Amino acid sequence: MAWEGGRGARRIHPIVILSAELQPRALSLEPFVPFDPRAPRRASPRRVSGGWLDIRGPAGSRREALLEGLTRIGGAGCEIVLVGAGDDQLHVWNRPPRAVFLGRGPRPLAGGQPFDERALRPGDAFEWAGHAFVYGGEAAHGDVATLEELPLASAPSVDGPDARLILRLRAGLACDLGLVDGATAKRWREAVQAGNYDADACARELLARPLGTEGEQRLLERSGSLLRDFLMAPLLSGAAAARRKLRESSRGLMAFLLTQGLALVIFTLLILAALLVLRGQGKSIDALLDRLLPG
Repeated sequence: MAWEGGRGARRIHPIVILSAELQPRALSLEPFVPFDPRAPRRASPRRVSGGWLDIRGPAGSRREALLEGLTRIGGAGCEIVLVGAGDDQLHVWNRPPRAVFLGRGPRPLAGGQPFDERALRPGDAFEWAGHAFVYGGEAAHGDVATLEELPLASAPSVDGPDARLILRLRAGLACDLGLVDGATAKRWREAVQAGNYDADACARELLARPLGTEGEQRLLERSGSLLRDFLMAPLLSGAAAARRKLRESSRGLMAFLLTQGLALVIFTLLILAALLVLRGQGKSIDALLDRLLPG
């Protein structure tokens, strides 16, 4: 503050010193979004694991850091996006370091050999989707047998009645495909017969054992075929189904008549051809017919 003396009251002149840290900054105002309790909750960001992948592809070379737990490589929505990956994904875990392929397209290659799951050690190289990868980080330990299941960073959290619905549907599909433990399924069949059936408890116990990569893929394919069956169900029941069956039976009858007519024509032509051959040789079948049909 600077004080100015003189006759009368003293006046105060403030002296403002702005440092570089106190310079005014532009405020970034984000639009207000109302709260929606049904919207999926955003997963908390995960820290970097310390591992990395050196990636070389058509767009050049780069180094991508791997996240703690799981890092997904693939199309849009994955942590590491690759052009040309399509709907397939390559999951890289850091505990223990492993690469797991999920998809129907060409599998990744390591040393020219395709693989679905492979342990990773520093310096390991593999190829996939037109890109070459070199892993850098900690080595996989042989005494670690299972992967740590961590939630996906972008996976929506499902709770409430939706979680119960999904759990029951997954358990039913897994039971239909024979992916559940036989003893557990038998015990719950006996519970149904005894009237002690609890759908939620049954689903939890049937899905207690991990289904694995192949099991999850079969589950996905089965759900798609069931959706198709449910979608076409109106065409397979009621009046529409009766008309459809009538059309199919009509087509079947016409096909049967055409087949029999064609066989009759062919048989007649063969007989005529045989008669023409005998006539050309100067032979007659009249005597043969007299012996076959006496009188």
